[in-house]
Amino acid sequence: STFCNVVPNGRKALFRKIKERFDMVKAFPKLYNSATRFHKEVAKIPQINTIITTNWDDYFEKECAASSIIDNKDIPLWNTFSKRVFKIHGSINNIGSIVATKEDYQKCYERLAKEPIGDRLKTLLSSHCVVFIGFSFGDEDLNKIIDMLSEKLGEFANQYYLVTLDEAWKNNKDTR
Repeated sequence: STFCNVVPNGRKALFRKIKERFDMVKAFPKLYNSATRFHKEVAKIPQINTIITTNWDDYFEKECAASSIIDNKDIPLWNTFSKRVFKIHGSINNIGSIVATKEDYQKCYERLAKEPIGDRLKTLLSSHCVVFIGFSFGDEDLNKIIDMLSEKLGEFANQYYLVTLDEAWKNNKDTR
């Protein structure tokens, strides 16, 4: 938010920098292979047909042949795809969808709380086995959704699983 407010044409400049970073990764095969190593492993697991991510990259789309679900218009097409990636914070392939600023996060939470895209996310989180991989629970809008589901579903709320080497999640775990 500060960058966007301080730099002339800040939002455009921010998106340019984000795009440049992804282009740089693609330009160096070793870097790209390192960045996509996890995605290539996920692609080998046929039982995984829905991926939820807050990342902007298109690695799940490329490496797992997953179709991206970004906004409300995509929800009716959910069952059209055998593999899908739910992009909570947008995609580098749809620059306008990227959630990057404090204001974007607030709009994202409102969207997830009140719109069909959020209904799908809440359905997934409340009715499927969810394994968080590499997630630290540091994402406020997703945490609010998880907390609301835990409160509303009470003793029937899903148990979530976490696989991570990053111990930052301990600072964010409270009731999760």
